Order: sequence, then C-alpha cells, then structure tokens
Amino acid sequence: FLAVSVTPNDLQGTAALGYRFKDPTKRDLSWAYVPALRRVRAISPANRSDGFLGSDQSQDDGFFFDGKPEDFDWKIVGHKDGLRFVDADSVAGNSQRKPLPGGGWRSIFSNNDRTIGYMVKDWKGVPWAPAAAGLAKRKFWVLEGVPKDRYYLYGKLELWIDDQTWQGAWNRKFSWRGELLNVYEVTGYATAPFNEHERWWGATFALQLSENIKADRATASGMNGPGADPPNDRRIPLDPDFFDYQTLNRFGK
Repeated sequence: FLAVSVTPNDLQGTAALGYRFKDPTKRDLSWAYVPALRRVRAISPANRSDGFLGSDQSQDDGFFFDGKPEDFDWKIVGHKDGLRFVDADSVAGNSQRKPLPGGGWRSIFSNNDRTIGYMVKDWKGVPWAPAAAGLAKRKFWVLEGVPKDRYYLYGKLELWIDDQTWQGAWNRKFSWRGELLNVYEVTGYATAPFNEHERWWGATFALQLSENIKADRATASGMNGPGADPPNDRRIPLDPDFFDYQTLNRFGK
C-alpha cells in the first residue's frame, strides 16, 4: 500500500509505504518519507490504531478494515437488519468508466463535487454529512473483534458486513471500558458488467467517513481531486520499482 499526501501544505510530499505478506505469521513492513527530514525511515507496523497524520482514521481502517485478522479474537454477535450509506446512482446502474491510453480505466465520478456537506452550496447540516449518498436497508452479519494487544487504542471493534455483497458498512470502535469512540462509515456500491467473466465496482463518488464521537468531529477521505476529470483509475500497469521503499523521496517537495 502506497499513500502520498498532497494537501495541506504542511503535509505535502509525506509518503507512506507498507508491505503485507501472504504468510499470516510475518509482520508487515512499513516505511515513511517526511520532507522535513529528507530521509526514508522504517517505522513500526505495530502501531496501526492511532490516527493517521493526526486524523480520526487509522491505518487499520483502509477501505473498511485493514488490520491483520490474526491480531484479534473474533466472534459473530448478530445477523440483523440495518441501514447503510449507498451510492444511489451506482445502484440505479448509472455508473460509467472510460479506457485509459496506457491501459486500465477511469471511473467517471459524476457526484464528486457534492460528496459531503461542505461541498454543497448553502448546506445546513454538519459539514461532513454524506450529501451524495442514499440510505438502503440491508441485512448484516455483525462481527466482534477484540485485540490481542492490550496497547491497541481500541478495546473492541464491531464490524457490520452486508450478507449479500460482503461489503463492509460500519466499523464501530469501543474503548477498553466499552464506550463507543469512533464510527467508520463506508459507502456501498453496485457492480456492473465488465467482461464475460468479471464485473466492475461502479461508483459515481467515493467516501470513507470516520466520526469521532467524543470530539464531535469527523475525517472524510476517498474524495477525488477537483476538476472535470479527477483520476480514479483501476488496473493501470505499474513498474514494480514504483513500490521500492528506497525511492519514496521522489514524492517529496
């Protein structure tokens, strides 16, 4: 996994790279490049529950849950109805894509400019509200995960997973005393035909939202950059050297 910060200015050029192995007994490897230090440094892969770059989202969040399953004790605690955020235009079959000259394709994010509240003129609600999303009633499997590491920031995770699409919807995080601290909300999308063997995950916007319950604030991610044709590309050919930790400084300012 490779992430590069482009805004705000004080984080521009910060890059993080992580390797995860198929062998569940091997720990992740992680590196970071910080422009102020002008050095690539190995970082501990153990501390993945703290806020990433000061946000309310952690490295263990990913697109829903990106922790190592082996680091938790799991059990199923429910199978119940609930509501989730969905991309209504995707569900209606209105998602589109276009081929890229070098290979792969780009999703056309027609709702990118109104993903969350602050983007909408005269919005009256909280600025992080999912403005472009709809609500859908779904059936969920509810899983509970307790970290084996007592130094993990949260004492329990509660994952709500759609029992038909297997897409995650809610990642609820509790303190070691059982208080709800954070809710990670992920938008659901429909799939569309890609070829005779595959379907593609069609979307008209992207949003992962992490609400900090105690601080009454939230971190939103996943939105594409501004402009008429923001990149959201899939299956583009990449040189393996692109993921070489020794070259992370190429992203620096």
